[in-house]
Amino acid sequence: MPSPSRQRVGELEVWKSAELNGNLQKFAQGIIKGTFLFIFLYRKYMDALDNRTGEAGKKLWKTPPRDRELKPTPGCYKNIQVPSSTSGVHTMGKRLSVEQQEFYHANGYIIGLPPVFDATEVRELNRGLNELLKLLRPGEDVKEIREWHESSRFLYDICMNETILDHVEDILGPDFYLWGSNFFIKPPHSSSTVGWHQDTYYWPVDPKISATVWLAFEDVDEENAAMRVVPGSHKAGLLKHARSTDTASVLTLELEGGQFREDSATSLNLKAGQISIHDDKIVHGSPANRSDRRRTGLTIRYSSTIVKCDLSVNPHFRTYLCRGIDTYKHNPVGTIPSQKYSRLERKHVSVEEAGVEAERRLGLR
Repeated sequence: MPSPSRQRVGELEVWKSAELNGNLQKFAQGIIKGTFLFIFLYRKYMDALDNRTGEAGKKLWKTPPRDRELKPTPGCYKNIQVPSSTSGVHTMGKRLSVEQQEFYHANGYIIGLPPVFDATEVRELNRGLNELLKLLRPGEDVKEIREWHESSRFLYDICMNETILDHVEDILGPDFYLWGSNFFIKPPHSSSTVGWHQDTYYWPVDPKISATVWLAFEDVDEENAAMRVVPGSHKAGLLKHARSTDTASVLTLELEGGQFREDSATSLNLKAGQISIHDDKIVHGSPANRSDRRRTGLTIRYSSTIVKCDLSVNPHFRTYLCRGIDTYKHNPVGTIPSQKYSRLERKHVSVEEAGVEAERRLGLR
């Protein structure tokens, strides 16, 4: 029989052991309760987040982290931007905002951009234009100043203006080249028009990933025959064109009627030094200039490096890489001009000049 003192010591040890076990149980219960509380609050947080983002948010945020795509679902948060591409997913560009890029791809054009050239520079542009006009031979029209960026450094430098290229890059992506340019000048009280057409119908290139910059050398508005476009018409693909010489248009290939709504057209009004940009497939044209003011614009053509020209139609096609890398090398490369003002002595060839046979070869008829 243990002594009384030893018995008291044993009872104390049992009591302490029971007290320790009780504290451990309380601690464990606290952890369990805390865990359940955390789960409860987390689920409440996720429910609140789901209500904010909708189904797109549920799919994005409830995916395990190791499998989660590190990009928000488009539309989940409007202020989050994802990489830009010609497929229609856009991020803030060098010059164009997400909204401006979305407008362009939805409507086929963009205007309202800050001037590329200031008033002093515009005067220099027009002075340079006058030098080019002096190079025309008797009987030649201003339409002959076409692709002269290949022979005149003055025009080449305009086409390679960094601000212009920034805008084009925001539309075509990082890899694109320059290949075309020409002037459209309508004197005061001129009866000539530019019939409704699509640029890409005139060009033997594929795929159709090109954009045209229209640079105003003077203020352009409805009064002096600003270019008009049919918003969204670029989404219709290639439309039927017909040949005609019985027209006031400077073009002989024009859209057949009934394929678009002319009353939905809008004018691309510009101040001197501003640019507009339009898709190669948008329906556009311009009326006669009945005003007392001249209307002068330089069009500049750019295409993605994936675009290939059919050299059997236009063997003179030349490209000048503007941005990025030409990994495809589909087309001949031009030589940068050394003279400031010089004629380009060669025959111009588009589908218009190449004739009906070229249309058939390209599957246009």
